[in-house]
Amino acid sequence: EEHLVGNILVKKSSLGRTIMQGGKLNSRAQRLLSDFDAVISVNNYGAHSLRRVLAQVHVVRQIHTVAIDRPLMTYLPLKWGVLQYAKMKWEKIREEKFEKALRGVSTVCVSGYLLKKVIEHKVEEEQNTVFIPNGVDTELFKETSKRDKYDLLFVGRFQYAKGLDLLILALKKLWLKGLRPSLMIVGSFTPKERVYIQRIAGNEL
Repeated sequence: EEHLVGNILVKKSSLGRTIMQGGKLNSRAQRLLSDFDAVISVNNYGAHSLRRVLAQVHVVRQIHTVAIDRPLMTYLPLKWGVLQYAKMKWEKIREEKFEKALRGVSTVCVSGYLLKKVIEHKVEEEQNTVFIPNGVDTELFKETSKRDKYDLLFVGRFQYAKGLDLLILALKKLWLKGLRPSLMIVGSFTPKERVYIQRIAGNEL
């Protein structure tokens, strides 16, 4: 699927998901990607697999977080068990392994803070990094005069890193002081996770 964004031709393909997940690229996919001067991967897994099979293509990775700067607990779901702990421990080791293997790759950071951390933790040399913030499609997201039903909106995974438990606890303190902001939570939560959220909230909310 192709469409124009300004004067840039954008191609949509299921190949993007394979790259993002660090999947194996078949010979047809490799030939297709070889037509480009540079290929941007939005995570370490994809950049690693691209660099390994496409030596002739300039690979650029986009970094959203620095694994070495994240404690293991931030990877875990709010209600976790031994299996989740082992899985996330492996994910963290894998992420750090790829960060080391990708030294020397052009790196795009989505925030100034992240750029600083990438250099501070020696994930990449300063001359190989650039700060390009995430953009917003203003055709899809527009300012409106309509008043929202909720005061606060949380969008994120059910993980410590997202701070949902802290947000709910802060909300409880506000409610106890007589302030009544409302909160909308958006996310893919299982019934057990939903019960856990309600337990954190307690009867006060």
